[in-house]
Amino acid sequence: MAFDDNAFDAGVELGLDIDATQANGGDGGGASANKEFLDVESHESYELVLHEFRDFLDSYSDILNRGTTFDLISSHGRVDDLLYYAELIKDLEWVINHHLQHGNYDAALNLLIEHRNPKRIEKLFYKFAPTLMQYIPVDTVDMLLEFPFLNSSKLIPALMRYEAQYEERRIKRLLRRRRRRKRRRMQSAANAGGSADEDEPLDDDLEDEMLLESDSE
Repeated sequence: MAFDDNAFDAGVELGLDIDATQANGGDGGGASANKEFLDVESHESYELVLHEFRDFLDSYSDILNRGTTFDLISSHGRVDDLLYYAELIKDLEWVINHHLQHGNYDAALNLLIEHRNPKRIEKLFYKFAPTLMQYIPVDTVDMLLEFPFLNSSKLIPALMRYEAQYEERRIKRLLRRRRRRKRRRMQSAANAGGSADEDEPLDDDLEDEMLLESDSE
């Protein structure tokens, strides 16, 4: 099926022009009623062009050059259309990356979980597990346990990142506890007219050790 490259670019360009018109509220002048009319007209025009452009993608997605199409849509800053096109051509890797970049970690995780043939996207589990482990570790571990075909050795980077984060949280928790105790001792000493001892009491050290041991269980 043949198509006109210039028409494709013009369709994206027209959508961009309507975006600008819509954002500016028409021509920016005239009475309020006229401005509202222009806003409605611009919105309707935008919806029409968007529908036509996506119909174009639906019709020609199987023969469009992926790289060129991504670059062209991206050059106009049309993120929603990029996502639409990526989903249309089943570029799962791009879609998951998009969700991760926008902080939609649950959406990215669900795409992996709900894939019809998870073995076909095995490499994506290894690629995205470290990032998912960083932000939603419990859900990520639950997800990985659902797929026994995954090679545990390839998941080591993700697990190591989780372990490092876990250890970092424990240390930060310990430091926060020590700072709070120090502030309380200094306040108590100030109220009593004395000075706080900089050294941690033995009981505090034992309490910290018990805290770390309980976290590691």
